[in-house]
Amino acid sequence: MVKNLLKLYLLFLPLLSFGQSTQEIESAEFIVEKDKDLKLPKRQRLFERVKSSPTSASFDSLTFDLKEIPFEVRSYHPNLKVAQLEDPTKEEYYDHLINIGYGSYNTPGILYEYSTHRLTSSNYGMNIELKEHQKGPVQTSYSSESTSEVQLWHRANLSKGTLSSSLDYGYDKFYNYGMLDELSALSSISDTADHYLRRQHRFNLFFDYLINTRGENPIHIMPEWHYTGQQGLGKTDNVSSYYSGGEENDFILNFNLEALKKRSWVFDFDLFMALTQFTNQRTENNQRKWAYGIPKIDLTFSDWSVSAGFKIGFYDDDVEGGSGFLLPDLAASYTFRNHISVYGEVKGDVKRNDFKSVVSLNRHVSDSIFLKTSIEKIGLKLGVSGGLLPRMNYDVNLSIKTIGDQLYFTNNKSNPAYFDVVYDIGNSSRFDVESFLNFDATNQLSWFALMKYNEIKTNTIQTPWHTPSTSFQMGANVKLMKDRLIFSPYLINLSNIKALSIDEEIIVLPNVIDFGMDIDMVFNEKIGAFLKMRNLLGKENQIYNHYSSREFDIYGGISVRF
Repeated sequence: MVKNLLKLYLLFLPLLSFGQSTQEIESAEFIVEKDKDLKLPKRQRLFERVKSSPTSASFDSLTFDLKEIPFEVRSYHPNLKVAQLEDPTKEEYYDHLINIGYGSYNTPGILYEYSTHRLTSSNYGMNIELKEHQKGPVQTSYSSESTSEVQLWHRANLSKGTLSSSLDYGYDKFYNYGMLDELSALSSISDTADHYLRRQHRFNLFFDYLINTRGENPIHIMPEWHYTGQQGLGKTDNVSSYYSGGEENDFILNFNLEALKKRSWVFDFDLFMALTQFTNQRTENNQRKWAYGIPKIDLTFSDWSVSAGFKIGFYDDDVEGGSGFLLPDLAASYTFRNHISVYGEVKGDVKRNDFKSVVSLNRHVSDSIFLKTSIEKIGLKLGVSGGLLPRMNYDVNLSIKTIGDQLYFTNNKSNPAYFDVVYDIGNSSRFDVESFLNFDATNQLSWFALMKYNEIKTNTIQTPWHTPSTSFQMGANVKLMKDRLIFSPYLINLSNIKALSIDEEIIVLPNVIDFGMDIDMVFNEKIGAFLKMRNLLGKENQIYNHYSSREFDIYGGISVRF
C-alpha cells in the first residue's frame, strides 16, 4: 500500500503542489522545545511566497512559542526560527541549501534542500536530512540512534484556486534502554540490549486545496494521511526478528468555509473528520472515529473583538464505545488606549491521543498501550497583555479547566525501560498561571523570560506523572558585526516532576537545569556557520524516569546556498 501511494504521488507530482518555500528560513520565533538530537534548523509549511535568507544564521526579532509539557523524551533546546534580513534589496533566491555538521557523541549530519522560486508557474522541491548518534549518556552503542527524513512538496496555482501537496517519510532507529546502569541491575531486564532496539517509520501525505469562489468566501479542503509504525527486535529460539510494537493508519479531513463575510463580522464553519486504525500486541485493527463541526461568528469593533461558537460532534474508541459532545468555543478581548489588552476564553477541546501524537511525546512506550480519547470539557482563561515600555511586552494569564480521561505515562512495572499509557479516568481539574516578558532593548539585543505554574487535582491516579508543576525559561539574542554574528544563550529549569519507582513509590525526579547557547555566523550571502551547545552544566536531566539527556552536547557545521 505504501509503495503504491508513493508511486501515485510521484506520478501526479507535476499536477499537485505544496506552497512551502523551503529555501526560506522560518518566521522570527524563539521556540524552547525538547529534542533528543541537535537538529539542523527545521523548515515550516508556508502557504505564501517569502523571501529567502542566505543562511540559517540571522533573524531580526525574538518572540516565543512554548510546547505543552510534558515534552518529548529528548534532550531539549531552543529552536531558533529565522526571519528575513533587514535589507531585502541585498537578498537573492537560491535553489539549493546544504548544511553539514559534526558534533560530540560522533554525530555526523547533513541536510540538503532544493526548491524552485517561480512567480507565476508551479513550484516544487525536496528536503533530505540524515543524522546518526553513535553513543550517548548510557553505555556505548546501546544509546546509538539514527534519523532520516525525506520530503517532496509541490504547489500549483489553478484557475479556481491553489492546490498544495507534500509527501514525507521519516525513519528512526533507537534503543529503549534508558539509563542502562540502573536498569541492568534488575532481574527483569534481559541480558542483551539488542532486545530493546526499535525502529520507527513515519509517512505523511498532505493536500491543501484553496478554492476561490465568486464572492469573498473561499473554501478550504485539507485531506491528510499519516502512518506511524514501531517495530521491536525480539528473539525466538535464538533467532532475532522484528515484531510490531504499534502501527497506525490515520485518515483526516479538514473543511473550512467562510459562509458569510460582512464589514464587521464573519460567519464560518469548520468540519473535522478522522478515521484511525491501530494495531499492537494488545489490540488488533482497533478502529477509532471522530467527527465534529464548529460554527462560529467573529465580530470586530474599534476596541472589541468577540468570537462565539461551539464544537458539536461525536467520537468512537471502538472497544470503549463512543459518545457525543457539545463544547463551548468563546473568546473576547478589549483594548485600552491601544497598548493594554484584556482577554478571556471559554473553550472545550478534543484530544484524540492517536499513536502519532503519543509517540511524539514519548517514543519509549510499551507494545501493549491502549489509546483513548480525552475531552477538555470546559476551560476558562483570563489574561492581560500589553507594553510596559515602548520595546517591552508582557502577557499574564491564568486558566482553569476540567479534563476527562487525561493521558499520562508511567514506567512499566515488569520492565521500567518501557512506559505504559495510563488515564486519569473521570474528571480531573487543572489550574495554570503563565507569565511572559519580552524586551527588545535595542535592534541588537533581545531578551525574554517565561514562567509557568500548574496545579493538577487527579481523580483516579495518585499524581500527574512526569508533568513539571513549575517551569522557568529564559533566553537572549545578541547581534554583533552588523548582525552577522549572533549569540543566543538560554536557560531552562523544570521542577517537581513525579514518577513511579520500581517499588511503586512516588519519587520526585531532580530538577531539570539546562544551560546552552547557539552561535551563528554569516560570512557572505552564500556561506555561514553554526554552533549549538546543549546541557553545558553536565546535568543528567530526566523528564521521564530512567531517560536522561546528553551531557555537554555540542554540534556545529557550515551552511551553503547556491
